[in-house]
Amino acid sequence: INAEYGGISRGMPRMASHCVSTLLTAAAAMAASAQHWKSTEVMAKTIRVFDEIGTLTAINGVPMASIERRAQPCDYDCTQKLFHDAQVSKEHASALYDEIMLTSFTGFVSSHETVQSAIQDSWLDVHALNTTHIELAAHLSAILRHAKFAPTDLLYDARALPHNTLPQHGTQALQTWCEQSNGFQVSLFYNQDRAPNEGMNDQWMCTCQIKNVHTNTSLTSIGAHCGVEGDVKGTIKWIEELGFYEGHVEYRIDPKVIYDVIVGGRG
Repeated sequence: INAEYGGISRGMPRMASHCVSTLLTAAAAMAASAQHWKSTEVMAKTIRVFDEIGTLTAINGVPMASIERRAQPCDYDCTQKLFHDAQVSKEHASALYDEIMLTSFTGFVSSHETVQSAIQDSWLDVHALNTTHIELAAHLSAILRHAKFAPTDLLYDARALPHNTLPQHGTQALQTWCEQSNGFQVSLFYNQDRAPNEGMNDQWMCTCQIKNVHTNTSLTSIGAHCGVEGDVKGTIKWIEELGFYEGHVEYRIDPKVIYDVIVGGRG
């Protein structure tokens, strides 16, 4: 039988090989399709697609090298050194004093991150949630327009936002409130060579919180303008324009938590 049907026997490996080749080709096509969003899906306003993140040379006219330096944790000793350098350097004193205003004890990213890597990680998270930074920022702005300097109860339905795509597990009972500090937080992306409100030049005095009462999920550190009914700006602007939620630091606004607060969880 083997001799008589040897042709068939010998043909089977070729058929199997063809099937494997077809499967590999299909898998490669699927993988390419899965990555296609990185060059086509518009998710933020200034950085429009994922592939632009790796080619960034500046944000708001500020070179990335300067932004990365500002973003790193700068504790008391670091700040004192900047003060000392400003006092002994007449030529660069003004720029150094400005640099102090743009740094943070805790940092905007952790010591093992960069701004670019933090942005990339958050874009992957938000793509997996099947939404955009623009949409998440719009929801945060809509909620915080109701925030006051005392806990304020709010019933929020994501479906009321124009062009909303988020699923909604019923109207969510939220609680919002803001605290005002004695000084301004200056934007990480502030460009001293531009006008105070030009581009992403911004500074704010309020830190706001949003809590989903039912799920007990909270956003605790949203930088924003105090008591405004229009554009609250602050760190929400970073989300809308760049898809930047800060790195894995104390004041990060995790996009997965934003999603859970708005829709009532992913379960």
